[in-house]
Amino acid sequence: MLNIKKFAILALLCVCSPLLKAQNLSFGPTIGVNSSSLSGLTDTKSRTGLSTGLFLNYSSTSHWGFGMQVLYSQQGANYERSDDYLKLDYVQVPLLATYYFGSQKTTGSWRPKVFAGPQIGFLTSVANKSGYDYAGSYSSTDVSAVLGAGVNYALSQKMWLNLDARYALGLTDIAKSPTLEVSNRVFSVNVGLSFPLGTYK
Repeated sequence: MLNIKKFAILALLCVCSPLLKAQNLSFGPTIGVNSSSLSGLTDTKSRTGLSTGLFLNYSSTSHWGFGMQVLYSQQGANYERSDDYLKLDYVQVPLLATYYFGSQKTTGSWRPKVFAGPQIGFLTSVANKSGYDYAGSYSSTDVSAVLGAGVNYALSQKMWLNLDARYALGLTDIAKSPTLEVSNRVFSVNVGLSFPLGTYK
């Protein structure tokens, strides 16, 4: 767990370093709700969990932007025929290219956006309701494709409220089984608050 945290912090610093002198760089906290499922695992249904963390965004003076996030994400699935569940906790690192509609940045303005990009996840724990550890049965990493849309609301000229909905499609088989293929499916709704870093236009 400590090594994963160190990697996430190092990755965030690597992205920050070349952009610290850039214009329109912002950061902030984000929190949301996941509805996750496990494709390939029979007799299961979606499970609700928490998604929370930090983000760093760079936006050009036109319409394009790039963002990185480091998120703690509760995923997994509930079993249909019992009250048991399988909970997979990840540290997720999405790298997202964003297109912003409109150019208004005055207080009270809305700016819709769409975004997409890859996401790598690091498994921190996997267990059922009774606490049995299934870490040996699942891969420690996961790769997903993320697609989403949202809107930013200008609370002031340099501070924004960020709202988005996204879907993460797992691209890798996370089950260590020769007969079973399992992949993550996660829909999430998130809210965040962005603050400027350095010069911001």
